[in-house]
Amino acid sequence: MKAIPKWPLLAALVCLGLSSSSTSGADAADDVPSFRTSKDRETKAFVTRVGTAVVKAARYKPVEIELEKFEYTQPATGRHELFIRMSYTGAISKKVLKKKKFLATIKLRIDTSDKDAWEVLKIDYKDDNSTSLLSASEKKIHKLKDQLNR
Repeated sequence: MKAIPKWPLLAALVCLGLSSSSTSGADAADDVPSFRTSKDRETKAFVTRVGTAVVKAARYKPVEIELEKFEYTQPATGRHELFIRMSYTGAISKKVLKKKKFLATIKLRIDTSDKDAWEVLKIDYKDDNSTSLLSASEKKIHKLKDQLNR
């Protein structure tokens, strides 16, 4: 009798786990604030929700997400840039690396020419997580931009 290779079985189980553990779109959309309709865009609470949404979009199952600092700048008339520094722990790295925190740097370019309806033009994301097998999801970050502009 032949032995069954373990890697294909392990890969299939991981894929099954990834597909079954995703949250519904309605739940995720509720957590994402809107730059277009919100009036408290410059508060710490609002920026924390934005940063958390970006980290969740970029990384698979981040936990213990915290705002480290944020700053708005105005490089040109009608434009703002929001710099956010978040820290997070990965679900797997929390168990394996004993709560190693990673730092994420987020930069949002925002059109503020209409003071009542801001629009996110671009989201740049970088972090120092070199232990993950998966890189940050640019596709999910791009989709998040649409949610931030709803």
